[in-house]
Amino acid sequence: LVARKIAAIPAIPEGGIADQAPYAAIEAAYLDALNAYNELLPEDQEDVENKDILNACKAALEAYDAAVKAAAEVDKMLNALPYDVDKVVEDTTTDFAGQIQEAENAYNALTEAAKSLVKNYGYLQDAKDTMAAAAVVTEYYQKVPAAYQEVWGAKYQDEASYLEGAEYAQYVKPLEDAVDALTEDALGALEGSDYWLDIRDVIDWRPEEKPEPDDSTIEDVRTACRVLARNNTGQQAPQPDELERYD
Repeated sequence: LVARKIAAIPAIPEGGIADQAPYAAIEAAYLDALNAYNELLPEDQEDVENKDILNACKAALEAYDAAVKAAAEVDKMLNALPYDVDKVVEDTTTDFAGQIQEAENAYNALTEAAKSLVKNYGYLQDAKDTMAAAAVVTEYYQKVPAAYQEVWGAKYQDEASYLEGAEYAQYVKPLEDAVDALTEDALGALEGSDYWLDIRDVIDWRPEEKPEPDDSTIEDVRTACRVLARNNTGQQAPQPDELERYD
C-alpha cells in the first residue's frame, strides 16, 4: 500500500518544480505517502523499494520553497526601484543607480526556477528607462542658462545666425540629441515628468526675427525730426497734416 502511494506521487518536472500547480499536487501526494510510510515499523520501511522517491520529493519541494522565497526578495527589491523622473532628479542623495545594479545582480544570481517566479522583472528595465530620462534633465537641460530666451534673444537677430551660434551648439543641440537617443519607453518617462514642456521650449526656441528698416522708414524718421525741429524753434510752422502725421 505504501509503495503504491509513493508510486502515485506525480513525477518531478525536469529541472525542478517551477510552478505552484505541480508543487501543490506533488506536495499533497508526498505528504500522504510520507504519513503512510512513517506509520510502518522500521523493519517494514526497509522493505519499501521506492522509498527514495520520498527523499527526492522532499528535496524538490524544499528547493521550490527556497526559490519562492528568493524570488519574493528580488521582487521586493524591484518594487523599490525608481520609476519617477522628477524624484530621481530632485533626490541627489539616494544612489538609485546602485539600487538598480543590486537588484539586477540579485536576479542574475537566482536559479532558473527562481527567475521564473519573479513577478516584476519588467520593473528593472522601467527603472533603467527612468534613469536614462533623468540623465537628460541633469546632464543637459539643467545646464541651459535660466534666462536663455532674454540673453540669446538679445544676441541673435534671426534663426540662421542662432543655429550657427555657440549657444545652440553648446546647449541645445546636445539636449536635442540626448532626447532623440532615448528609447521609446525612456522618452515616455521623460514626457511624463514636470521637465518635459520646459525641455521642449528650449529645443523649439528661436529668436524673434528683427526686420531691417527700409529706406522709406528712415526717411520718414528724418522728416519727422525736421518737422518737430521747426515747430520747436519757431521757424516755419509745420503744415497741419505734418503735425497730425508725426505728432
